[in-house]
Amino acid sequence: MKPIERLKPEVLANLKSISKALPYTYEEIIDQLSTRDSWTRLDYIVAMDIENYGKVEWLGDAFYDIDEIKNNSGAIHKQTI
Repeated sequence: MKPIERLKPEVLANLKSISKALPYTYEEIIDQLSTRDSWTRLDYIVAMDIENYGKVEWLGDAFYDIDEIKNNSGAIHKQTI
């Protein structure tokens, strides 16, 4: 499951809010979330941008964990970017 598929909707909304002011940063974040195999494989600066602009205290808080995915029983699905 790609990181973009595990990204929490509120974090994605926060990231979308920077897309006009910082389009290159937004595109780099979305590119890595869409192409990397895990959120632990993101570049450091992209991870820090997700924390900062996504408004989370820790990078892992931006993503659903395995238990949340199981408990939502399919409610988590691919998001429109």
